[in-house]
Amino acid sequence: MNPANTNVYHKRAEVKCNCNDYKGAINDYTKLIEIFPKYLNAYFHRAYIKDYNLKDYAGAIADYNEAIKIIPGNEEYYLFRGAAKYSLDDYAGAIADFTTIIELFDALDPEDPEDMDDMEDSEYYSEMTYYDRAFVKKDMLDYAGAIADFTAAIKLDTDFFFAYSARAEVKIILKDFAGAIADCTVSIAIRPNESSDAYTIRGKTKIELKDYKGAITDLNKAIKLDPNLAEAYYNRGLAKIQFGRKKSGGEDLSKGGEMGYEKSGETLNE
Repeated sequence: MNPANTNVYHKRAEVKCNCNDYKGAINDYTKLIEIFPKYLNAYFHRAYIKDYNLKDYAGAIADYNEAIKIIPGNEEYYLFRGAAKYSLDDYAGAIADFTTIIELFDALDPEDPEDMDDMEDSEYYSEMTYYDRAFVKKDMLDYAGAIADFTAAIKLDTDFFFAYSARAEVKIILKDFAGAIADCTVSIAIRPNESSDAYTIRGKTKIELKDYKGAITDLNKAIKLDPNLAEAYYNRGLAKIQFGRKKSGGEDLSKGGEMGYEKSGETLNE
């Protein structure tokens, strides 16, 4: 094989990746980088494999760093690097990367022809960045900041049904149960057949409001949409027990525990 034939290495790396030979793919991308130290796609694809296939977040971040050195203004690299930092619990680093993306798009000039291509991508990346940054803020216990970012994502895409559900979970933490139910209801209306999470969250909220019958109805719908949703079985079990259906409720708690939901086991042992 001619070592200068970058296309061959690149194609072979793709084939290896498709065959789940991730280390082999990384070796080919590494060879490309040895030949061409500024081969941007090799850094990015190697980072992606380390990140999503091998869970080598530190190695992925090192490659994202190199890609950003080559093209400092590429929002996609910051988005992926921020997510990798989040996976390593580097919340400050993740926030910094997500904020950089927002600042990059805020600096675009809609009147400048050179910015037009980036403007086309800005809405998608901005809404995803606000969405991802909201989760980091939630884990940092900055609930007001998380709600502000989920709201910003929804403002950019009013059909972003995942963002409504995620915002509802934060509202539950803040005891804004009416707001949580409203968000879940909007999420369900947007994607009724993909709303198992929204039904689960709304069911949890109704338990907090002691509307056990309404909670059971929502959790039934969640389980119908996704029979593998352990959290829905757990919460339905709680609702049934409070509604007087202790045997059936206990069975749901056991089912949730069998599916790996830790709170089910804790509740059964109480």
